[in-house]
Amino acid sequence: MYITYFVNMQKEIDKELSYVEWKGYQGDKSHTGRLRFARGTLTFEGKKPVGGTLELDMDSLAIDKMEDQPKDREDLRKHLRSPDFFEIDRYPVAEFEIEEVMPTASAKKYSIIGELKVKDQTITISTMANIKVTAHGTVSADAKLKLDKNDLNIAYEDIDDILTIKIHLEA
Repeated sequence: MYITYFVNMQKEIDKELSYVEWKGYQGDKSHTGRLRFARGTLTFEGKKPVGGTLELDMDSLAIDKMEDQPKDREDLRKHLRSPDFFEIDRYPVAEFEIEEVMPTASAKKYSIIGELKVKDQTITISTMANIKVTAHGTVSADAKLKLDKNDLNIAYEDIDDILTIKIHLEA
């Protein structure tokens, strides 16, 4: 058996295996999709996670199947790229700086605090994350959180305020 220990090390995330799933609500309807990471690193002291930096490629915005016609999906994608939502042509990257990682009483579960920058807004968010480090040095992390569209400067009024986000990282 090989055991790998990290000593003040940064691990690059695997962009092919890491992603963000999102879900937005409009009354009794919802839309879901994914975003990919442009780049990211997780920082460790020994085997303990202590920070990191993640950059989302907003241009990778994808929408899952819609019961409506494919044209409706493309119309939604264009709308999400517009100034009403994420203004992707002007802000192609969203950033998350992990500032604090605190272990909890539950093994592999951590409290995460960081700064999320979307468009021209920066907000502090906190969430719980499951982080697993294998004996071979690979890392898997999962977190779920809810964001308020008003904190992200999303102007479109005809949607519910809360967006549900799931983050999956492999490094």
